[in-house]
Formats: sequence, structure tokens, C-alpha cells
Amino acid sequence: MLLTALTAAVFANDGAMLMLTPLVYAKLRNLGLKPKDMVPYFIAIGFMSESASLPLIISNLTNIITAKHFGLGFWEYALYMMVPYAVSVAFTTLIFWIAFKNYYIRRFDTEFLEDKPPKLAIKDSTVFTFGWIAIVFIGVSFLVIEILHIPVFVSSVLAIACLIVSLSTLRHSV
Repeated sequence: MLLTALTAAVFANDGAMLMLTPLVYAKLRNLGLKPKDMVPYFIAIGFMSESASLPLIISNLTNIITAKHFGLGFWEYALYMMVPYAVSVAFTTLIFWIAFKNYYIRRFDTEFLEDKPPKLAIKDSTVFTFGWIAIVFIGVSFLVIEILHIPVFVSSVLAIACLIVSLSTLRHSV
């Protein structure tokens, strides 16, 4: 739930669902769960993705419209939305824990995971590294733009970040 909340905050609600659904599916399959026992986890991803896309302007199209309407910059909007974000994440987690507590895995055999170290999840360390560089670039850029009151579209910063990550994949296309 918390990973979904953080992912939805940074990558938008639909992005969180698209990224986390296959990851959670693979993890649950490795733990030996049947497809019907996986359903609560996917429902939780969907709900948390929607409720946790509050804190950043880039988390949701509605956030962009709201920030523009009220004339809020990136970090100013984030500051105003931290409390609603925290409350939303806490209540969504609580509601799903109460609703699905009988379905969640309480214990699992660690042998399922011992032969699958986390570093195997990263297929290309270059793309992974440039992805993190892009995330830091976005945060620093928005901070500088807001502090210096530079009139730049949010989409232009995001386009540059996308270009950074896209260029890191070029060696695979040749």
C-alpha cells in the first residue's frame, strides 16, 4: 500500500497502476498464491493509486488544473496537499486492512524468495540509473522554477526528463 502511495504521488495514478500491477502479480505468483487470492491486492493498488495521487501537481490531471486555477507553484501545491495526502493514505490503508484482513498473507515461505535477489529485478542498470537522474532533475527543476519564478510549463520539464530516460535506452535499439 505504501509503495503504491509513493508511486502514485510521483508517477500519477494510472502510472502507478500500470507499473505496480505486473510487479505485484509476479511477486504473488512467486509466493504461490492462486489468482483468486490475488484480487484484494489488485483492488488495493487501484484504490490507493486513485486516493494517493494528491501531493504533486504531476500526480494527476486534476492537480494540474487545480494548481493553475489557484496560481500555485509546484512546491507550494505540494506543501498544501501533504496533510490531505497523508490522511488519504492512512484511511485507505486502514479501510483495506479492515476489509481484506482475512485475505492478506500473514506468513510465507522465504525459500520462494531466496533464489530471487532484488538485483535481478533491474534488467538494465543504465536505464534504472537514468530514471533516478530524471526524477531528481524533475524535483530540482521544479524547485528552481518556483523559487526564481521562471515562467516555464511543467510539461517542458517533464519532456526533458522523458528525453533523458529515452536516450538511455538507445543502445538497445541499435
